[in-house]
Amino acid sequence: MRGIGIGVVTVLPLLFGVACGGTSKADDPNESIGNAGQGGEAPVAETESGDSATPIAGSIDRSGYPVAGVTVVVDGVEAVTDEKGAFSFDSVAKEYDLLVLDHGSIHIYQGLTTRSPRLASQHNADSSTENEHGALISGALSGGAGVPAPDHRAVVAFTASSPYSTSSAVFFDDSSAYSLITRWSGAAQVTGELFGLQWAVADGNPSEFTGFVRKTLTLDDDDNQQTDLVLTTDPGETRIDGKLTLPSGAGEITAMLELALAPTVGAVPLVIHEGEFSVVAPDIDMQASLFVNARLGTKGEAGYSSASVPRPKTGAWQVTLPDAPTLVHEDGSSTFAWTGMPAHSVASAYFRLGESWVTISTTRSSIRLPDLSKYGVSNATDASTEWGVFGLGPANNTDELLELNAAMNSKPADVAYWQVRSGY
Repeated sequence: MRGIGIGVVTVLPLLFGVACGGTSKADDPNESIGNAGQGGEAPVAETESGDSATPIAGSIDRSGYPVAGVTVVVDGVEAVTDEKGAFSFDSVAKEYDLLVLDHGSIHIYQGLTTRSPRLASQHNADSSTENEHGALISGALSGGAGVPAPDHRAVVAFTASSPYSTSSAVFFDDSSAYSLITRWSGAAQVTGELFGLQWAVADGNPSEFTGFVRKTLTLDDDDNQQTDLVLTTDPGETRIDGKLTLPSGAGEITAMLELALAPTVGAVPLVIHEGEFSVVAPDIDMQASLFVNARLGTKGEAGYSSASVPRPKTGAWQVTLPDAPTLVHEDGSSTFAWTGMPAHSVASAYFRLGESWVTISTTRSSIRLPDLSKYGVSNATDASTEWGVFGLGPANNTDELLELNAAMNSKPADVAYWQVRSGY
């Protein structure tokens, strides 16, 4: 979930980071993956439909770092990602389904066509190599309008793109001291930027930005670095008018002004309501986008709609949140359906089956759970089955969605997208 602060953008649950679309080569999703995990010979060089089969070579990464040891299955043939997160298959049909087994979760992507699928794992495993290093940064913030200053807020954060690092946001309005922990993978030393931003607050929103500083910082694993920051730049600001359109029945709204610090995003909390609004953005060398999320209580416990729109070069900030789909399921049936998915969106249906999560990504409006007993997953379903569906767009097919996801991971504040979710 997105947090109100500066840190890592975690796209609302993309699972393996891509919700894959297309129409499966078989009407029954079991047909293409029914023998998944059994191994065997590579498929023949030509499919039954006459389409020539060609190799595919893909990869799986987590926060930009390769993930080794993940099982990938195509047409019953298994591959395991190597130390570079890479996998390959020698002979795959033009359109294919792909199954990923990672830390007990199963992800099935229907109707892929790309020959180089890149999946971004979002499994949070404490024992993984993700975030294997860490350091503490602390100090004092001064300058600007004074820290602390009445009716002002400030934030300090650290970010690095190589190796990729994450840091906790530190908001404060009643002290000049800050302390944050940053984590990263790969090399034991990381170089990035520590920055601070201060703004005046009126009616819950920034009224002006009164200080900004950025400083290059090198950290070692287990470092405890004392670094004071002085806000020396008055960045100024630009006021942008806009209009927010919400779906019927929208509830609590969360809004953030996001500032790009590739590959992470800093977020300034906003208070806006449906209809016309006006916000100010700092005039600093960072792309800005407006992210809005609305709860949709009529769409289940986890129902929501959200959108992110980059700062317009001219004119107003137009933000429209689409409605989420309606779930359809009969007790005891293994078929799950939904209606009302926004146009130009790809769906991912997700299920809690025992101790496992199963996700099936598709452009269809219904799916039938395949037999996954070989992975220790029971297909028993009843009225209490935890399931739901989310959609991501704009994307009309799997390849477009892969591109969208890659852009969201690398430059999130530059990308316009929406997400919807119904269920639990």
